[in-house]
Amino acid sequence: MCILKSLFSHILKWEKGLKGLIRIYPKKGDIWALYRDWEPNLGIGKESASFKYDMVEVVSDFNADTGVSVACMKKFRRHKTVFVCTGSYLNIPAEEICRFSYQVPAYKLKGTEAPDLEGSLWELDPASVPSDLILPCPDSSP
Repeated sequence: MCILKSLFSHILKWEKGLKGLIRIYPKKGDIWALYRDWEPNLGIGKESASFKYDMVEVVSDFNADTGVSVACMKKFRRHKTVFVCTGSYLNIPAEEICRFSYQVPAYKLKGTEAPDLEGSLWELDPASVPSDLILPCPDSSP
Protein backbone atom coordinates (compact mmCIF):
# COMPACT_ATOMS: atom_id res chain seq x y z
CA MET A 1 0.00 0.00 0.00
CA CYS A 2 1.24 3.48 -0.84
CA ILE A 3 0.30 6.98 0.23
CA LEU A 4 -0.78 9.61 -2.34
CA LYS A 5 -1.24 13.27 -1.51
CA SER A 6 0.09 15.51 -4.28
CA LEU A 7 -3.18 15.57 -6.27
CA PHE A 8 -5.66 15.47 -3.38
CA SER A 9 -6.52 17.62 -0.37
CA HIS A 10 -5.62 14.78 2.00
CA ILE A 11 -3.58 11.59 2.14
CA LEU A 12 -5.06 8.65 0.23
CA LYS A 13 -4.09 5.01 0.58
CA TRP A 14 -3.75 3.23 -2.74
CA GLU A 15 -2.51 0.05 -4.34
CA LYS A 16 -0.79 -0.40 -7.67
CA GLY A 17 -2.51 -2.91 -9.91
CA LEU A 18 -1.66 -4.50 -13.24
CA LYS A 19 -0.29 -2.27 -16.00
CA GLY A 20 0.17 0.65 -13.60
CA LEU A 21 -3.50 0.88 -12.64
CA ILE A 22 -3.95 2.70 -9.32
CA ARG A 23 -6.71 1.37 -7.07
CA ILE A 24 -8.25 3.44 -4.30
CA TYR A 25 -10.64 1.39 -2.16
CA PRO A 26 -12.55 2.31 0.99
CA LYS A 27 -10.61 1.26 4.10
CA LYS A 28 -11.89 0.60 7.60
CA GLY A 29 -12.17 3.89 9.51
CA ASP A 30 -12.50 6.07 6.39
CA ILE A 31 -15.41 8.42 5.82
CA TRP A 32 -16.84 8.42 2.30
CA ALA A 33 -19.62 10.11 0.35
CA LEU A 34 -21.94 7.45 -1.01
CA TYR A 35 -24.19 8.20 -3.98
CA ARG A 36 -27.83 8.30 -2.89
CA ASP A 37 -30.16 6.44 -5.31
CA TRP A 38 -27.17 4.88 -7.06
CA GLU A 39 -27.60 2.97 -10.31
CA PRO A 40 -24.94 1.36 -12.55
CA ASN A 41 -24.93 4.11 -15.22
CA LEU A 42 -25.01 7.01 -12.75
CA GLY A 43 -22.97 9.94 -13.97
CA ILE A 44 -23.18 9.22 -17.68
CA GLY A 45 -24.39 12.49 -19.18
CA LYS A 46 -25.40 14.03 -15.81
CA GLU A 47 -24.22 17.20 -14.12
CA SER A 48 -22.35 16.47 -10.88
CA ALA A 49 -24.32 19.22 -9.11
CA SER A 50 -27.48 17.09 -9.39
CA PHE A 51 -26.05 14.20 -7.38
CA LYS A 52 -27.17 13.60 -3.79
CA TYR A 53 -24.91 11.93 -1.26
CA ASP A 54 -25.00 10.21 2.11
CA MET A 55 -22.03 10.20 4.47
CA VAL A 56 -20.86 6.78 5.69
CA GLU A 57 -18.13 5.38 7.91
CA VAL A 58 -16.38 2.33 6.46
CA VAL A 59 -16.49 -0.48 9.04
CA SER A 60 -14.68 -3.19 7.04
CA ASP A 61 -11.93 -3.10 4.43
CA PHE A 62 -12.92 -3.74 0.82
CA ASN A 63 -12.86 -7.40 -0.19
CA ALA A 64 -13.27 -8.50 -3.82
CA ASP A 65 -15.56 -11.36 -2.73
CA THR A 66 -17.75 -9.73 -0.06
CA GLY A 67 -17.55 -6.01 -0.83
CA VAL A 68 -17.42 -3.54 2.04
CA SER A 69 -19.61 -2.71 5.06
CA VAL A 70 -20.49 0.85 6.04
CA ALA A 71 -22.29 2.63 8.87
CA CYS A 72 -24.72 5.37 7.83
CA MET A 73 -24.15 8.81 9.35
CA LYS A 74 -26.21 11.93 9.98
CA LYS A 75 -25.46 15.43 11.16
CA PHE A 76 -25.15 15.81 14.92
CA ARG A 77 -27.44 18.35 16.57
CA ARG A 78 -26.38 22.01 16.51
CA HIS A 79 -23.01 21.28 14.88
CA LYS A 80 -22.53 22.16 11.23
CA THR A 81 -19.95 19.52 10.28
CA VAL A 82 -20.11 16.98 13.11
CA PHE A 83 -21.65 13.65 12.11
CA VAL A 84 -22.64 10.58 14.13
CA CYS A 85 -23.38 6.99 13.09
CA THR A 86 -27.10 6.23 13.01
CA GLY A 87 -26.79 2.54 13.92
CA SER A 88 -27.87 1.57 10.41
CA TYR A 89 -25.42 -0.54 8.39
CA LEU A 90 -25.17 -1.44 4.70
CA ASN A 91 -23.12 -3.98 2.82
CA ILE A 92 -21.96 -2.69 -0.55
CA PRO A 93 -21.22 -5.65 -2.87
CA ALA A 94 -17.91 -5.57 -4.76
CA GLU A 95 -19.69 -5.10 -8.08
CA GLU A 96 -21.26 -1.87 -6.72
CA ILE A 97 -17.99 -0.28 -5.57
CA CYS A 98 -18.78 2.70 -7.83
CA ARG A 99 -21.44 3.74 -5.29
CA PHE A 100 -18.54 5.37 -3.43
CA SER A 101 -18.03 8.86 -4.82
CA TYR A 102 -15.13 10.31 -2.84
CA GLN A 103 -13.31 10.04 0.47
CA VAL A 104 -14.07 12.80 2.96
CA PRO A 105 -11.26 14.16 5.13
CA ALA A 106 -12.43 13.68 8.73
CA TYR A 107 -11.27 13.82 12.31
CA LYS A 108 -12.60 11.45 14.98
CA LEU A 109 -13.61 13.56 17.98
CA LYS A 110 -12.55 12.57 21.48
CA GLY A 111 -15.58 14.13 23.17
CA THR A 112 -13.54 16.80 24.95
CA GLU A 113 -13.91 19.42 22.19
CA ALA A 114 -17.28 20.70 23.44
CA PRO A 115 -19.52 19.89 26.43
CA ASP A 116 -22.34 18.36 24.36
CA LEU A 117 -20.11 16.06 22.29
CA GLU A 118 -20.28 12.45 23.35
CA GLY A 119 -20.25 9.14 21.56
CA SER A 120 -18.62 8.17 18.27
CA LEU A 121 -18.54 11.50 16.44
CA TRP A 122 -16.63 12.70 13.40
CA GLU A 123 -15.91 16.24 12.26
CA LEU A 124 -15.99 16.27 8.47
CA ASP A 125 -14.16 18.70 6.20
CA PRO A 126 -16.84 21.33 5.40
CA ALA A 127 -15.52 21.71 1.84
CA SER A 128 -16.20 18.00 1.25
CA VAL A 129 -19.74 17.83 2.64
CA PRO A 130 -22.60 18.77 0.28
CA SER A 131 -24.42 21.91 1.45
CA ASP A 132 -27.75 20.10 1.78
CA LEU A 133 -26.19 17.97 4.53
CA ILE A 134 -24.74 20.86 6.57
CA LEU A 135 -27.56 23.38 6.39
CA PRO A 136 -29.19 24.11 9.75
CA CYS A 137 -31.58 21.43 10.88
CA PRO A 138 -34.11 21.34 13.75
CA ASP A 139 -32.63 20.73 17.18
CA SER A 140 -33.08 17.02 17.73
CA SER A 141 -31.25 14.12 19.29
CA PRO A 142 -28.31 12.66 17.36
